[in-house]
Amino acid sequence: MKKTIVTALCLMFSYVSFAQVDIDEFSKMEINAQTQNWWSALKVKVPTDSSCAFNLWNTHLGRDVSFFIANGWLYVERGYYISWNLTSNRNIQPIESALGKVMQLNGVRYQYKPNTIEEEEAYDTIAGNGYRFGLLAQEVEQVLPEVVTTFPDGRMAVSYTDFIAILIEAVKQQQKEIDTLKQALIDNNLMGE
Repeated sequence: MKKTIVTALCLMFSYVSFAQVDIDEFSKMEINAQTQNWWSALKVKVPTDSSCAFNLWNTHLGRDVSFFIANGWLYVERGYYISWNLTSNRNIQPIESALGKVMQLNGVRYQYKPNTIEEEEAYDTIAGNGYRFGLLAQEVEQVLPEVVTTFPDGRMAVSYTDFIAILIEAVKQQQKEIDTLKQALIDNNLMGE
């Protein structure tokens, strides 16, 4: 089996880190960044915010099907899957008081802070003036700390995919309450079946 091995030595902020790239005979590439330092792990440097930091090209389709843009956007053409199933999970429990949790959250409309004057001016040309919708991680952490992560630089992030299960359970709880009220109206001849 032929194997190509590339080893790189990186000096960054006086930290030394080693990265090894292995490519096997089937063109499978494995990157082993041997560092404990958050800031000196594997990085892709790009010259501008609009540069592509990583892309996946499908030769059969003749186009990109997913890519990361240097300004933080991730594009995936057909969505993505996350592995959650009985064989890979443990301690599976029902979500308690889902509706109560949802009622404590506040959806907000916001813009990202611009990094440059050009980015600030570009908001006028973006659909909706660059506004997005989401939740504030600091507020979510008070209600659902399990879905909030704090990175080493202090930035916080919310796992929005976790909200799917919470919202499903909240809708089910709400529907159960609606059905109970409906049945009470029917039982008291205040509503036809």
